[in-house]
Amino acid sequence: MPGRNVKIEFFSWFKYKVNTLSMSSDCSNELKALAHGPLNAYSYTACIVNGVRFMVQSRDARRTTQNSGVLSVGEDGTHYYGQLKDIIELNYINGYSVVLFHCKWFKPSSSKRRLDQNNNIIVIDFNRELYPNSECMLSNTF
Repeated sequence: MPGRNVKIEFFSWFKYKVNTLSMSSDCSNELKALAHGPLNAYSYTACIVNGVRFMVQSRDARRTTQNSGVLSVGEDGTHYYGQLKDIIELNYINGYSVVLFHCKWFKPSSSKRRLDQNNNIIVIDFNRELYPNSECMLSNTF
């Protein structure tokens, strides 16, 4: 499987490069942590980021108010809407961590999106997946 070899080779190369840089003062603690790899991973059904509470869709489905929707703006200004499926935290050495949002993305078609002016809410047609049967991750900064 060619993709697997590239992943293994990159990780080995990256770890070697960081270890080589570690001998000089050119290597940051963040790079050292990444090269070491994650110590552990945790999955959550909710979290608070910058004062905003996010919940995964499976937990949100049981509630009258929902907060599992996410928005990401593309380089061209296109708004991509998604549904939060899982929240994963990876912990690294020296206290570094990364939080990943596992999302299911939907087509940003303006005909299937509407703004509820009374409540200032955007309504999305969740029957139109952007990439059917595929999902991707968003992460915060390291």
